[in-house]
Amino acid sequence: MKKKLLLGILGILLIAIAGGLVTFAKKTLPGIAKEKIINILCETTQSKVTIENVDFNIFQGIVLKNLRIFEKGSSTNILCSAKETTVSFLIIPFFKEKQIILPSIKIKSLVLNINRENDCSLNIGYFFEKENKVPEVPAKEKTPDIQKKINSIKLLAQTIQITDSRVFFNDAAITPQAEIQLYLKHLKVRGSWKKLNFEGFAQLSKNDQKTELHLVGSYVFNPSLLLINMTANELDVINYEPYYRNLPVLLKSGKIHNLSCIGALDNNNFKIETKFDADAFSLAKEEFSIDNSSFNSQITVQSPLNDLNKISSQGTLDLKDGFLSFNKDFNLKGSIEKSALDFTAKAHQFHLSGALTLSQVDAEKDKLKLTRATLETSFTFASALTQENNQSISYSGALNIKNADISGIETLDTITGFHSTIKFKNADLIFEDIQARALDTVLSATGTFKNNILTLEGSADIMLEKITPFLNKQFPALNCELNGTALLKIHYASDITSKNPPVISGETQLLKINLTLPTLKHKLSADKGTVLFNTKEENIRWHFSDARYLEKSYKIEGDLKGFKTPHINANLAGQGISLKTNFIKENETYIVTSLKGRYLNSTFDIHGQIKPKKEISLNGSVVVDANDLKTLLPNHSATFKQMKPQGRCSFKAEIAGPLNDIRSWNIKTKATSASLKLYDLTIKDVKLDYAQMNQKGYINEFSFNAYKGQGMIKGNLNLSHKDKTYYLLNGTLKDLELNDLKNDTPAKSKTLYGACFLNISIEGNTQDINSAKGVGSLLIKKGNLWEFNPLKGLGNFLLIPRFTNIVFTNAQGNFTIEDGFLKTDDLELLGPEMGLIAEGKMSFKGDLDFLINTQIIQSGSKETPDQENEVRSQIAQIFSKKGSLTGIKISGTIKEPKYKIQAIAENIIKKFSDIFSNFIP
Repeated sequence: MKKKLLLGILGILLIAIAGGLVTFAKKTLPGIAKEKIINILCETTQSKVTIENVDFNIFQGIVLKNLRIFEKGSSTNILCSAKETTVSFLIIPFFKEKQIILPSIKIKSLVLNINRENDCSLNIGYFFEKENKVPEVPAKEKTPDIQKKINSIKLLAQTIQITDSRVFFNDAAITPQAEIQLYLKHLKVRGSWKKLNFEGFAQLSKNDQKTELHLVGSYVFNPSLLLINMTANELDVINYEPYYRNLPVLLKSGKIHNLSCIGALDNNNFKIETKFDADAFSLAKEEFSIDNSSFNSQITVQSPLNDLNKISSQGTLDLKDGFLSFNKDFNLKGSIEKSALDFTAKAHQFHLSGALTLSQVDAEKDKLKLTRATLETSFTFASALTQENNQSISYSGALNIKNADISGIETLDTITGFHSTIKFKNADLIFEDIQARALDTVLSATGTFKNNILTLEGSADIMLEKITPFLNKQFPALNCELNGTALLKIHYASDITSKNPPVISGETQLLKINLTLPTLKHKLSADKGTVLFNTKEENIRWHFSDARYLEKSYKIEGDLKGFKTPHINANLAGQGISLKTNFIKENETYIVTSLKGRYLNSTFDIHGQIKPKKEISLNGSVVVDANDLKTLLPNHSATFKQMKPQGRCSFKAEIAGPLNDIRSWNIKTKATSASLKLYDLTIKDVKLDYAQMNQKGYINEFSFNAYKGQGMIKGNLNLSHKDKTYYLLNGTLKDLELNDLKNDTPAKSKTLYGACFLNISIEGNTQDINSAKGVGSLLIKKGNLWEFNPLKGLGNFLLIPRFTNIVFTNAQGNFTIEDGFLKTDDLELLGPEMGLIAEGKMSFKGDLDFLINTQIIQSGSKETPDQENEVRSQIAQIFSKKGSLTGIKISGTIKEPKYKIQAIAENIIKKFSDIFSNFIP
C-alpha cells in the first residue's frame, strides 16, 4: 500500500516536474533563448538582429522563425534572412567559463544579400577584418547584466545545414550594375574551435543561363583563411564579362565545360586555380585575337579583393581549333589546328609562349600577300602598357611555311608552292631555305625582311619558254619567242612601303638559246651566253661569243642603261659583218645617235629617229658594194645574178616619213660612184641627185661617163598610187664609142665601131613594162655596124660576098616606144658602098618585124667593072622596077633573124627615093 502510495506520489511529482518543465520550455525558456540568441548574433555579426518567434522542441531544440540580420549600421537593409532556423544545443561548464555547444543548426530558405559598392567595398567585408570590435547594442535592448552574460558565454556550432536557399549578389562597382543569383540547394558546415568545413550544391543563374556548382571548402578563424574546391558545368563566360573586363586580354565569348576551381581567400586577397575545357572561346589583346576556339586550360588568377584592376593570371592553353588573327605591323589570320600555349597576365602586361600550327593562313603586309599557307611556329608574345600609356608589343620565334601562295611582289606576279623556315623578331624576318614556284619555274632563296625592306638571294633553273609570256608582258616591244635554259642568280630588295620599284640584280647564264623576234624571220641561237642586270643602276649587259643566225656565227655584246629612257650600246661582229650602235628610247621613239658598221664589203654610218610602226627620220651615209646586193636584197637575187653588178656606190641621204610607207617618205639623197658595172657594161663617174616629197620623186640628175661618152637622165616619179609607180624620164647619150662598148659584149670579136648619140623621153609605170610610151632618136657617126645582127645576116641572105664586110659611116633615125615595142619608120644606115632604110618594130623581148630596103651606092675597091656589073645584075634580079619596089622582110629575133623578099607599097616608094636620091648615081 505504502509502496503504491509512494509510487503514486512519485508519479504525481514526475508529472508535476514534467509539467513544470513543459511550462518552462513553452513559456519561460523561449524568451530567455530569444534574448540570448539575439545578443550572441549581434556580437558575432556586429549588426542588428531580429527574430519573429522562438519555439522549443524537445526533439529539435530551439526553432527560430523569420530570423533577420541587418547590414552593419543599418536598421532597414537586410543582410540575410531565414524562414526557419533550428538549433540544438548543450550547455557545458568548462572550468571557469560557460560554453554553449550547438550540435547542429539547420537553416531553411535562407536569403543572403551581398552588395559591392562603387568603391569596391563589400557589405560583408567587415567579417574579414583582423580585429573585430564589439558592436554597439541599442540602449533599449541591452542592460549591464546582459552585457556581462554575453561576455561570459561562448557559442560553438558543430554542424550547420542550409537548404533551399538563395544568395543575391548586387554589384554596383561595374557598369552596368550586375545582379547574380545563386540557388543553394544544400550546404553543410561542420565547425570546431578553429575552423569550419563545408560542402554544398548550388545553381548559379544569370541572364537565364544556369550553371551547376559543387563546393567543398574550409574556413580557418584566426588568421582568417578561406579554402574552396569548386566544380561547375556549362558556364557561359559572356554573362560575367564585367568581371574580366580589366584583364590584360579581352574575352569576347566562350563556354566552359567541367570547370574545376581551387581557391583561397586570405584577408583581402584571393587566388584561384582552375582547370577546364571550353569551346566557342574568343579572346583578344590589342591587334591579337583568337576566335571560336576549343581548348583545355589550367589558369591561376589572383587579386586583391577590393581592387580587381590588380588582377593577374597565368596558365596553359591547349588550343584544338578556332581562328587566330593578328593586325599590327602586318595582317594575319588562319585556322588553328593545334597548339600548346603558356601565358602570364597582370595589370597592363601579357606574355604568351608556345607552339602553334595554323592552316589556311592569309597574311598581308601592304602589297605583299600570303594565302592558303600552313604555318608551324614556336613563339613568344609580350604586350605591356608603358608609363606614357603607349602599347608595347614584342614577339619572336620560328615559323615553317608550307604550300603558300604569295602575291604583290612587283615583276614576279604570283608565287605558288612557297615553303620556307622563317625566324622572326617583331616585324623582322629571316628567311631560310625558301622553295617556291614563280613564272612556272622552281626558285630557291634565302632572305630577310627588316624595317619594311624585303631582301632575297635566289637561284633558279629557268625554262625560258615558260617565262616568255611574262617577258612579253613586261617588255611589249620585245614580243619574242624564246626557248632554252637560264641559270639564274638574283638579288631582290624592295621597300614594300615605298612606291619605288624593287632593286633586282644578278647574273644569268644562258644555255642552248633560240630567239625569234618579230623583225627576224629566222631564229637566233646560241650555245651559251651571259646577261648581267641591275635595276638600281638601271643597267643590263649581255655577251654571246658564238651566236648563230642563218648558219653564220656572230659575237654579240652590249649594255642597256636606264629603263624609262633606255640608252643602248650594242656591238655585233661575225662573218662578213661588224656593227656598232648607240641609241636611246624615249617613250615610243628610238633615237639612233650612231649606227656604224660593215656588211660584207658595204659600209654605213647612220643616225636619226625611229618610231616603231609609226615613222622614221634618218640621215647618214652608205657605201654599197654592188656584189653585196644579191645578199642585201635576197628576194631579187635572181635578177642581180643576171645583172652581175660590180663596183661601189656612195650614198648620202636624209629620209623621213611613215615607217611602213616608203612612197610617203621625204628623201634627199646624193650618190656617187667611180665605176659601176652591170651586165658586163661599165659606167664611170656616176652621180645621182634624187629628191622625194609629197609622194613625188625627182631625179634631178643621174649622170655618168661610158665608153668615152656621157650620159644624163632626168625625170619624175609619181608614187601616189599604192600598187604602181609612174615615171617620166628624159635621157641623153653622147659620143659613146661602140668599139669600146663591144669589147664588154659577146661581140667583142666583131668589127663594130662608131660614135653613138641617143635621145629618149619615156613614161609608164613600173608594174607593167608594156605601159612604157616614149619617143627618141638615134645617131651613129663614122661607124661600122654590118657585123651586128641582123645586118650581117642580111648580107648572107643576099649571097653577095662583098656584102659581108660593109661599112656604115652614119646611122640615124627616130623611134617611138609603145605597147611593148620599139618602133621606127625612118631608120637610116648610110655608107660609101650601100644605103639602108628600115621600117618596123622590135619587142622588148627581142622579136623583130622590119622591112629593109637597100641601095648599092658604088663598087668596092676590089671589084672590076665586070664584077660590079655582075653585082648590079644580081641586085636587079632581086629588086624589080616594074611599078613597085621590093624589100627584105626581117623577122625572128635578134639572135636568130629570118629574112625574105617582100614588095613595098607605092606610097613609101617616094619616101625611099628621097632618102636615096643623094646617093644613087
